[in-house]
Amino acid sequence: MQLTVLQGTEQKTVTCVPGDTVLQTLVKHGISLPAACGGNGLCGKCRFRRIHGTLKEPPGKDGWYLACRTHPLSD
Repeated sequence: MQLTVLQGTEQKTVTCVPGDTVLQTLVKHGISLPAACGGNGLCGKCRFRRIHGTLKEPPGKDGWYLACRTHPLSD
């Protein structure tokens, strides 16, 4: 499946391996995203908003997802 990342004015589309988190996918493709806790879901620095597509986990109460804990299910 494809994952499109928007950071500022930059847009990049990468392939996501089923079972990988959003953060794992970004790291594999050289896209930097803060993760001070090492991807353990503790710091909240890797948060992002979904524009479209289906994600396995629900968003937090504030509407944000954690890239280290979220698995894409569709483009």
